[in-house]
Amino acid sequence: MTLADRLTHRLVVHRLNPLRLPEAPDPAPGSAHERLDRAVRVGGMLLHGTNATDIRRFEPREQTTAHDRPVRAVFATPDPIWAMFFAVTRAVGRWNACLRPEESGLPRSRYFFAVREEPARAWADGAVYVLPRDTFAPSDIAAEWISAEPVEPVGLVNVGRDDFPFADRVFRFEHPESDWTRLGRLVWHGIRA
Repeated sequence: MTLADRLTHRLVVHRLNPLRLPEAPDPAPGSAHERLDRAVRVGGMLLHGTNATDIRRFEPREQTTAHDRPVRAVFATPDPIWAMFFAVTRAVGRWNACLRPEESGLPRSRYFFAVREEPARAWADGAVYVLPRDTFAPSDIAAEWISAEPVEPVGLVNVGRDDFPFADRVFRFEHPESDWTRLGRLVWHGIRA
């Protein structure tokens, strides 16, 4: 991990939130967020966000975890907001973080969201799939779970940009760019928030 990565991590997890990163709101009654939150909290489910709205079975595929560990897996999360981000943005390149209370000690999840194009052009409609937890295990971070087995969804919630509570907090990044440049972007967008 580079010095810039370590500094970024310290700023993201700092209890005083010097970057003014968004934190999980209470779900609005009747919202997609509320339905997904209930599936996790009450139903013990996990979530997977994607632009595809017709998946009947998720198959493991070669990917890397949050800490760049190669795995062949299906990915899921207990975090409704993070799942929605993947559902409502096109896969043009994303840089993001989801820091869950169980690993940070913070009272709510904390996030940042960036895309590799102008945010106004990154939006898409998509779905957050509700997945049974039984074949999943925690991965590198509390927000990321993986399954080496195929997984059939038990439900889905269609979502769009208007369902995502932090649409106005998504910013642009470039690739490739240095870790210091990315840190600068994160600081700049925190100041502008």
